Amino acid sequence: MDYLIYAVEIAMIYAGLAVIYSFVRGSTGDSAVRGVTIIIAALLVGSYFIAKFLHFYRIELLLSKSIDYLIFGLLIIFQPELRRGVVRLGQNRIFRTLVRGRDDVVSMIAIATFRMARSRTGALMVIERGVGLSNYAERGTTIDAKFSSELLDTIFFDGSPLHDGGIIIRGSRIVAAGCLFPLTESPTLSKRLGTRHRAGIGITEESDAVSIIVSEETGRVSIAVRGELEQDLDREAFEKHLRNAMSDVALSDRELAGEAQA
Repeated sequence: MDYLIYAVEIAMIYAGLAVIYSFVRGSTGDSAVRGVTIIIAALLVGSYFIAKFLHFYRIELLLSKSIDYLIFGLLIIFQPELRRGVVRLGQNRIFRTLVRGRDDVVSMIAIATFRMARSRTGALMVIERGVGLSNYAERGTTIDAKFSSELLDTIFFDGSPLHDGGIIIRGSRIVAAGCLFPLTESPTLSKRLGTRHRAGIGITEESDAVSIIVSEETGRVSIAVRGELEQDLDREAFEKHLRNAMSDVALSDRELAGEAQA
């Protein structure tokens, strides 16, 4: 009887490996890999409970070990989806406090933005929200100064060494300048959009940041949120979009008090 059980277990293991191989052999691309991974995970978990019910101890042991490794594999393969999920969770109003002083910050940014737009000064401003941007700030030049139009003029002046990078805004302070951000790879974007616009969109795909882009060629103002670009905004539309985008930004009382004293 034991030999029969051994034979059945070996046959089941062989069949399982054959099924997995047939799935993997015909798959290409990230979406296919994810689909195959889900199928394999379902098969492993289902087979584990069947083996446990039928007292196939060797298969049960093999599958239990496989499931341990599968968990780590799923975390790696689905890392982008998990990251986006955490970002979305952080954006939920249930987990965030209402912002005080938001309108003042929006007004300051709007004044500075359209001042640069009139002079056709190219600029990229990234507003940090729930997801920290310290890793990008560390690669740029530390500023840590209160936001002002005069400071922006200095940073984005055509002859400035920081002109080609972007700035990171936290609260009402400019944290860093000359920062480089990931470029979007969206195939739907117009080829007329340059590096500044693509970087502005790219950082909003990787985090919950809000990007403001001023075109050096046309002076047009755009806002990027969650990978979506709103272009050619006038002052009223700009402030409306920015207030909506920042409606769930959380600033602590200490930050606001520090900004008022700066």
